[in-house]
Amino acid sequence: MGNEIDRTDDVAPATIVDEYPLAVKLHLSDRITERSLWSEAGVLEALLAAESLEDVAATFEMLGTDDVAGKLLMFRGVSFAPSRFAESRLGVYALVDAVDADTGEKVRFSTGGEAVVVTLLRAAEQAWFPFNATIEKADMTAAGFQPWNLVPQLGVL
Repeated sequence: MGNEIDRTDDVAPATIVDEYPLAVKLHLSDRITERSLWSEAGVLEALLAAESLEDVAATFEMLGTDDVAGKLLMFRGVSFAPSRFAESRLGVYALVDAVDADTGEKVRFSTGGEAVVVTLLRAAEQAWFPFNATIEKADMTAAGFQPWNLVPQLGVL
């Protein structure tokens, strides 16, 4: 069978490619600033309103995604900061300024959930703030990973 062609010669070797479109990374890179990290997350405002050292200490308490999961929140603003975690595929995390809809209490939390970070980026770009939403865990993937989702609560006041 002299006419058979060996197809292995014209197949490019497998390469590892960046999973995220360049557009997402460019959008995020424009929004990562240390200045906005404190001012947009409401930290400076809280420090100026502090009436005790306990208030100052509480200002720097930052909740995590697990702490706010399932709660109805009014998202008021967001800033982005470089992630120090090697496993962060986006390389950034979000600092969120929100209000707990049930208690009226101000909530500041950080999240590195990819879908949440990208949704918050889009919300900032489109000036959708303030808006109501919950953060919920999605179904477990085949690889055993359970991602976070930001779920808008339309029509909820």
